[in-house]
Amino acid sequence: GDILDLNVLQLKATCAARNSLKVAAIYKAFQEAVIAIENCSKPTIAVVHGTCYGSATDMISACDIRLCTKDSIFALNEVDVGLIADVQRITKIIGNSSIVGEMVLTGRTISSAEAKDIGLVSELYNDYDSVIDAAFKMASIIASKSPTAIYGTKLALRYARDHKIDEGVDYAEKLSMSMWQSEDIGKILSRKRNQPPPNLSKL
Repeated sequence: GDILDLNVLQLKATCAARNSLKVAAIYKAFQEAVIAIENCSKPTIAVVHGTCYGSATDMISACDIRLCTKDSIFALNEVDVGLIADVQRITKIIGNSSIVGEMVLTGRTISSAEAKDIGLVSELYNDYDSVIDAAFKMASIIASKSPTAIYGTKLALRYARDHKIDEGVDYAEKLSMSMWQSEDIGKILSRKRNQPPPNLSKL
């Protein structure tokens, strides 16, 4: 059921503590679904076409790359239905607590152009077909790279988001201790000009 449908909570117990635990379990289940996207070992590309409100905005914030059509609109409007918006990821993505505060406290809708300006999405496309085509082309380019390099880069990006620069550098050094031993490096560097890309093993 819809999480906004209070019937899904089924808070029939008279005990406030038990009701609270039930609400916490429902909230945790939703968050685990979003975290699963963020923890995916493969790069994730979110494609938005149309309306992206509330928890949908939180879900795309868990993706590595976000694209949208020019007619897309976004909002963190949980406050309009009496709920608290999840602000952890989007605050770090946008990097401006005033903009995030305005969005979540007023629940106002932003256009695709503003979403690009504040860094929520990286590119705008004219329509559904063009954004889907762009996403598949981007995915194809990523898939052509070394799987170990892509995996390590994704880990480094996420770590850098949540830590100071010197901590990120130290983490990248530790990643490189194993990633520099990848067989992919030798295959890529030994490829002669005009030869097809090497066949790199999946993880």
